[in-house]
Amino acid sequence: MLYAMQVYDDSQIRLFSPYYSSMFESVRYVYNQMMEYNEKFGDNLRLVVKEHPSDYGRIDYTELRETLPGTMFLRNTPVREAIKGSLAVITINSSVAVEAMFYGLPVVTLGLAFFNVPGLVNHLTPDDSLADTLPMLLSEPVDNELRKHFLYYLWKYYLIPHPCKTSDGAKKGADRIIETMRS
Repeated sequence: MLYAMQVYDDSQIRLFSPYYSSMFESVRYVYNQMMEYNEKFGDNLRLVVKEHPSDYGRIDYTELRETLPGTMFLRNTPVREAIKGSLAVITINSSVAVEAMFYGLPVVTLGLAFFNVPGLVNHLTPDDSLADTLPMLLSEPVDNELRKHFLYYLWKYYLIPHPCKTSDGAKKGADRIIETMRS
């Protein structure tokens, strides 16, 4: 199971994570829930934590690493490789979740993500238990048709082309914003 960390002091933690006040707290929650799942269901799932590259050298997670036996913390592994080797992706509200959708992986969100769409991801609130959600998450197929439509919507209507990739990308993006504001 891959847990994709946010930037430690990012708005995703400060504003869009009503249930966890820090990355330390959220990682401990995921770890404890996975241990509970393993004990309850006789499984041996392992937690892999992908640290956010923007935090390298800024935040020291040594103490956290030492308190979570069996957990693998990744720094230099490209996130795409980590996703491909996972059974599911868990995050507060990271674009890594959207990337996981490309690979057909189940996604769990712990925060207020714009993609918290029933059937698209499994959004957990404090009333939910990750340990109790994992059996369903790992046994039921993802809704690939819904994901395909969602990803198409992101590409076609939501994302703005990067100006370096197309000569008129910035103009197209500005035109799209203006068009949306007029409707």
